[in-house]
Amino acid sequence: MGKWIIRIVGALLVLVIAGGLLLYFTDNRYSLSYRSYNALRNASSMDLSFESRMGMGENSLGITGDTLLVLEPNTSYTEISMNLGPLGNRRIVDIYTEGEEVFHKYNLPFLSWQEGMPILQEDSFNPAMFSKLQMDVKLLDLLKFVSILDKNEEEVLLEYYTTDFFTPEEFKSILVSMLKLNEADVEKWNIRTYEIRFSFHKEKKELEKLAVKFDYEVSEMVLDNELILIINELNSLEEIPLPEGIQETP
Repeated sequence: MGKWIIRIVGALLVLVIAGGLLLYFTDNRYSLSYRSYNALRNASSMDLSFESRMGMGENSLGITGDTLLVLEPNTSYTEISMNLGPLGNRRIVDIYTEGEEVFHKYNLPFLSWQEGMPILQEDSFNPAMFSKLQMDVKLLDLLKFVSILDKNEEEVLLEYYTTDFFTPEEFKSILVSMLKLNEADVEKWNIRTYEIRFSFHKEKKELEKLAVKFDYEVSEMVLDNELILIINELNSLEEIPLPEGIQETP
């Protein structure tokens, strides 16, 4: 009898291990999320790009940018351009962060580096937010979340998304904590629709793009917003030079 129990337990263990390996080595939401989670947690540097816009249709304002980020010591360099539609993108400001310090320089030859965040007309998120990327999400909570996402598959990407998992109030909390928006402003918004979308690259088997879209009503106006974060490379950053002008900041 004891031998039969050992054999049954052994067979179950083999099935569990085989199932786990099969799940890990196939392209699915759990293996892709687990691989991406580990890659981001263990990364020493990141090369990121982003696109952001807010407004109403053709009247939307938009910015694009690239961020180089070093986790230890925590420094970042961000180049931001204004999206001018048919006229292309125009470089408007650079942002450098070191720890809690933030410096910026507008793209004008007679201006030097200044301390603090720049003032931008496009306010859908804080462009310096990527210098404070947090990976304090628990893996189990992440896997529970991805289990409910809807799926969309393209030739290169596997996409998982949700439009209704969070309540409007919960989504507001995400906007404040993730996009560093002003909590008092967000509280006034009436969130009408939203979408959170994760895009995984099939060959890299890692997260490539995170997109957040939402519409909100405030003062009887409906504004649509979108933020797309693209992970270009991990652990490929050679150096973030300290601009000489920052040393002359009073």
